[in-house]
Amino acid sequence: MADQADAVEFFVYTGGRAPQHIINACISLSIDDIPDYAFNQCTRLVDVTFHDGVITIGKWAFPGCCSLQAIKLPGAKILRSNAFYNCTGLTEVAFGDKLEIIGLGAFYKCTSLRKLSIKSVKIIESGAFNGCEQLMDVDLPEEVERMEQYAFANCHAMRRIAMPLKTGMIANNVFNYCENLERIDLVGGIHRTISFLHLERWRDDMNDEINRINQILPHTPATGTIVGGKNEAIKRWIETAYRKMEHYKTEHYRLLRELAILLELALWKAKLEENDEDSPEKTVSAKLQIRQCSSKRSEVRITSGADIVIKNVLSFLRLE
Repeated sequence: MADQADAVEFFVYTGGRAPQHIINACISLSIDDIPDYAFNQCTRLVDVTFHDGVITIGKWAFPGCCSLQAIKLPGAKILRSNAFYNCTGLTEVAFGDKLEIIGLGAFYKCTSLRKLSIKSVKIIESGAFNGCEQLMDVDLPEEVERMEQYAFANCHAMRRIAMPLKTGMIANNVFNYCENLERIDLVGGIHRTISFLHLERWRDDMNDEINRINQILPHTPATGTIVGGKNEAIKRWIETAYRKMEHYKTEHYRLLRELAILLELALWKAKLEENDEDSPEKTVSAKLQIRQCSSKRSEVRITSGADIVIKNVLSFLRLE
């Protein structure tokens, strides 16, 4: 009875350490940063309302808030280390589009968290979601640059993650003991880029390479650097797919240059033919030059094996 009498149903946070017996909290508009340890071990805290001016969540700001169920962080840019450590009742986190850094162990052992959709983040530090045992589905944005060690380790229920194709993005052991991870979807402009590749065989090869990871992951062990493990398999696949994509983009641009020259020659020839009646003597040498140039371009196409079709004007669209 005494504990219930001490409980504060609604609390407006204006700074410092919050009372441990609060149930609902609202962050004052005067607060831009939640300081370290602000709501440490507020085990009765069920709900916190953040305004979009809250930019930073400090270290150990909400650890052990086991009754906290859902949070919205519309304006947060930085979540410092262990910010929501061991919030075992947390099932949902809504991130805004300003997030840049998720700190070390920020959601470590948030064992009820099931799904993540992160609109914008650049760095996910070590162990950020380590031990989120029920986390099944993760969507990362194209902007993500680095996932540090153990960022998603021990997420035993994880089955799918969406992320960009970037080399050097994944550190060692990021997905250790994610034994059910079996699918990776790529985000960003990669699929659009593939669709604009000049040759069909290039497009088919890239699509096969992208799908390859989802064929091998279900049969790859959860960890292990000697036999491979899922984390190492993903890293190797990214390196291979990225190199192949860069190679085809280079070849694509080379063929575009070939097409541009052929088009220029065709237009030049057409213009000369229009003026043929006006000055037949002047065009003889020009026509000879065109034939010589066309012959040389044909030799290049034959030796390169390129199947250039001048009518494919869409190939002039720039790859991203």
